[in-house]
Amino acid sequence: MIDYTINGIILISGAFLLMGVLMTKVSARAGVPSLVLFMVIGMILGSDITGLIYFSSAEIAQLVGVFALIIILFEGGLQTQWKNIRPVLGTSLVLATLGSSLQPR
Repeated sequence: MIDYTINGIILISGAFLLMGVLMTKVSARAGVPSLVLFMVIGMILGSDITGLIYFSSAEIAQLVGVFALIIILFEGGLQTQWKNIRPVLGTSLVLATLGSSLQPR
């Protein structure tokens, strides 16, 4: 059984971080999006295969998913170049303001 003391949590977190860095390197060479490899790692470590991580609460699973989505969107925004944003800036602003405020009848 895994020791869930603070030392065990730090060790497991470090191992997950190392796996994430290695998977990013592998995905860049293989041409596969790194998110796909992170999902595979999550499925392997989840309750269906190895049982190392088990979510018994839907609220906690949703919180972790929302936090992961925030990180993914933030990282995507940091890597987006201005030359790719400029051609669609006007349309994006209209959709982000008027498009989201109009309600269907």
